[in-house]
Amino acid sequence: MPPNLIFIPVDFNKETVSDVLALKGFEKDKTTLFLMEGLTMYLDSEAIEETFNLISECAKKGSEVLFDFIYASVIRRENLYYGENELFKRVEKFKEQWPFGIEKDGIKDFLEKYHFKLKEQFKSEELEQRYFTNNAGERIGRVNGTFCLVLAEK
Repeated sequence: MPPNLIFIPVDFNKETVSDVLALKGFEKDKTTLFLMEGLTMYLDSEAIEETFNLISECAKKGSEVLFDFIYASVIRRENLYYGENELFKRVEKFKEQWPFGIEKDGIKDFLEKYHFKLKEQFKSEELEQRYFTNNAGERIGRVNGTFCLVLAEK
């Protein structure tokens, strides 16, 4: 791993991101990748706003944020996507809740609110095409349709 790579875990139930970054010596003058994997759907709207506002304030121009999210329709249980029912059963089995989602076509507006621009978005269809399609053009696997990956830049 490169020497400038620093992992900073945060327990959102017990800590604030700003406190943890300060304790770990975070430097605002450096370009940073903020990685939030498997997180946003577990945070409420207030925690999302606090976290993204903080990232926006801390991120130098050129910094990136990479995260996944679920569509808001999943929270409403509209059952529009492959794997949605099974996913909810698994979440409920572990007594978890998903309070936050973004509308399917709402990611650009969401990011602009925090002064980020969308670089790349990977919906399940693109991931299936890229990673689960053989040379004959046949799909050989499925990706849960409720999730989306996003890379954005300040």
